[in-house]
Amino acid sequence: MATPTALNEWLDQLCSSIIKTTTSSKQNQKRLQDAFRRHVKRHNFARTNQFEVAERLDGLEEKFQILTLDNLSDALRERRNELKDFQNNWLPDVLDLFLHLSGDPARNERLLELYRVPPRVGTPPPLRWKDLLADDPIDLHDRLWRMPDFRDVDDSGYEDDDHTVSTPSSASSKRYVGRQAHDSTLEQGKLLFDLSDKSASTKIYTTQQSPPAGFITEESFIRQALFLLQGLPVDVFTNKHNGYQRVSSVAVRGVPNTSLGTLADQISALRRAHDLVSSWIDKKTECAYIAAMKSAAEDIQHEYRKHLDAMQQEFTEPTRNSVISAIRLARFIDESNSGLAAIARFLDEVGDGDSVVCLEKLYDATQLSQLSGDYETYICLCSLLVPSLCTYLRPVWAWLENGRLESDNEAFFVQARSSTTHLPKLWHDQYLLYTTGQSRPPTFLASTAPDILACGKTAAFLSQLAGMHNKGTLTASSLRDQDRFLEMTRADPNIPFAAWFENNWHEVVTRLLQSKTESLKALLSEHCSFEETLHALGRVYLGQDSVLLDDIETKLFDRIDRCMDDWNDRFQLKDMLDEAFDAQGSPHVPNSIIIHSAYTSARSMHSRRTSVKILNALALQYVLSWPLANIIGEDSMTAYRRVALLLMQTRRAKYCIERTGYLSVVSVPLDEDATPSDQRYAQVLAFTLLNFVNTLYDHFTTTTLGPLTHSMKLKVRDAVTVDEMIHAHKNYITRLGYSCLAAPKVKVLRVALIALLDLCIRFSDLVSNAAKVQHVDSDHEVSSFMSARSRNRTLRGDQYGSDSEDDNDIGQTGEGYSSFIVLEDDTTIVKELRKVQAHFQKQLKFFVAGLRGVGRAGQHVQDLEQLADRLSWNKIT
Repeated sequence: MATPTALNEWLDQLCSSIIKTTTSSKQNQKRLQDAFRRHVKRHNFARTNQFEVAERLDGLEEKFQILTLDNLSDALRERRNELKDFQNNWLPDVLDLFLHLSGDPARNERLLELYRVPPRVGTPPPLRWKDLLADDPIDLHDRLWRMPDFRDVDDSGYEDDDHTVSTPSSASSKRYVGRQAHDSTLEQGKLLFDLSDKSASTKIYTTQQSPPAGFITEESFIRQALFLLQGLPVDVFTNKHNGYQRVSSVAVRGVPNTSLGTLADQISALRRAHDLVSSWIDKKTECAYIAAMKSAAEDIQHEYRKHLDAMQQEFTEPTRNSVISAIRLARFIDESNSGLAAIARFLDEVGDGDSVVCLEKLYDATQLSQLSGDYETYICLCSLLVPSLCTYLRPVWAWLENGRLESDNEAFFVQARSSTTHLPKLWHDQYLLYTTGQSRPPTFLASTAPDILACGKTAAFLSQLAGMHNKGTLTASSLRDQDRFLEMTRADPNIPFAAWFENNWHEVVTRLLQSKTESLKALLSEHCSFEETLHALGRVYLGQDSVLLDDIETKLFDRIDRCMDDWNDRFQLKDMLDEAFDAQGSPHVPNSIIIHSAYTSARSMHSRRTSVKILNALALQYVLSWPLANIIGEDSMTAYRRVALLLMQTRRAKYCIERTGYLSVVSVPLDEDATPSDQRYAQVLAFTLLNFVNTLYDHFTTTTLGPLTHSMKLKVRDAVTVDEMIHAHKNYITRLGYSCLAAPKVKVLRVALIALLDLCIRFSDLVSNAAKVQHVDSDHEVSSFMSARSRNRTLRGDQYGSDSEDDNDIGQTGEGYSSFIVLEDDTTIVKELRKVQAHFQKQLKFFVAGLRGVGRAGQHVQDLEQLADRLSWNKIT
């Protein structure tokens, strides 16, 4: 460290060099020196920030390069490299002082002053060509110094060596020697012009120049090409609406125009691809998988820029073995163009398409590049496809494994209809699969989209049923590991990527769907008693337990025949069901049954009991738990109730014939005037009606319900998915409705069947009335049961059944059995039986013809034609 005396002397010398001593007095100079010394020693300024100085020098060097002042940039870098070996604490301060003194060296340069700076002591003079020629002159006749002729050859072939290589003239020798001297100066000073020529320096360092005309050197063209690829304005190329084009008036010495045009087109295409990819990356997007795709494209663009920087570094600082030429530039473009050009072609195909179109086009381009054998393009596009595909499949995996939908993900093709979950409609109405719009599935996932929807709904079903999420993962899939997936595609490019992905993805979804369906079926069987519920539905609606039905319906039909207005009382029927099921060992079944009773008719009980339609006022509703309600829908339960009503109406007609009609014609005479032939006629008619009802009911239960129910249970048990379970049961209900004439489309046949069943009740009332009349002939109260007018109205309105239950009341509620009929004076029981026979034959003929027509035309009702054949045998002789 300097002593205080030496420091004071230096400060005095510095102050004397600054202050003008000729115009100031000694006292004034003394005062100024003291003030200067005091301010220097007691200043409050901090030391110079060495890192800030280094950053400013780096910026100045980069600014020289941008303004094409490569010579100044190289000179500054060389000086800084030399200063690395010089260690001094005051070096940052000195450099900061130089920066402040220089102002703006990139624009306010004084190169001539720099040239006049004397060289350093001990620096050898620069080596000149004239010195070399003075020591060792060049032999111009030597073959080594001959100038090759790069002129285009004719179509006859290559010229002889004597013509292609000629001895240069004196002018060309001077130009050649001048170019070598120029190159030597470039090697030493890194300057491309003579510093003494101010006009040349002004021309070169001007940023806005007019397009050059004529020939330029190969180095200048390469420099302009690199500037264009970096995005800087150049003179050799012009920007048109369809891309950059080479200025037609510019030619490169030693490069044919055809080759130059091809190279210029490649450079323009690479610049256009770079601009297109850059503009696509800069566009803001909210789609996650498109953002991942852009990130991968940005990595490829970064590698391209690094390659470009390496090429520029090779040009600005050539090594001993490097060769700077247009061929080297063309090779660089071939190495750099594959990735950006592939992405640019893919973006051209996308156009203004949405994000799904972008993913589909990328998938198709990747597949096509592999099939065409373009391995480099395939790897480049794979690097975009894999991360975007993994990002796209992330919500799909969450949906497949846990049945969970991300609320902020609108790109997934499965969406929830509402935020609240209605459990009985979980499977059918809660989730929606989009097939159009921006949320549609891409084409390569469209085939598995229904399975994806079913698998996710099964997972959500399991989550709600079990009360916890299914945490099983799929370790066999490689799609969740991007690096491994990409490595697999790179390892063996001969495996078709699209086929590999689609087959593996389909296998993954199918296996996961099967495993979750098996778990759901196990929970339904264990906690919801699915098989027991199907069996209970058969017992309640389809009459599979005849003993149980006979016990209940005997009491019910007896109450109807006694004309009890409360025959369908819900509380009494509930007690009947509890008692019957308790006796069968199934006390839990009635807990799921709700009885609905209706009183919608204004007609008397005596009038309503003559038709099987009275049973419409009674309905049983079996309440399902919400898991089973998703499989057995409300429409299926409605079909169950229709079939149950028709079966009960058939049993009602069978009950009337068996319990009253047939026994009456066998054991009791019809009336006093009836002959034995009339009695036999009534017996044959009773047998015919009973055979009709038994054939009909046997077909419904044995031929139709039994096989269909057994087949349905097997299909439900073997179902792989919940949709297959639902489809199996729904198909079963459809066939059941047609086979039992309970479907809405066969309403005409059902109306005809009800008319036939009403005739059975009419026959039973007629033949049983004869036995009862014998017991009430002397009873004047019974004989005055109805007035003559009411008797006539009753006979005309009810003897052949009425199609409406909403007619006005045409009778009074009576006591005892309602089968008591008062006939008109001009008719007998035999005549009424013949009328029943005529109506029965007419309705049966229409019914059989309708069964044949529906059986031949329908898809699910082939067994109706078999029923028609069996009923056609039933004729009255």
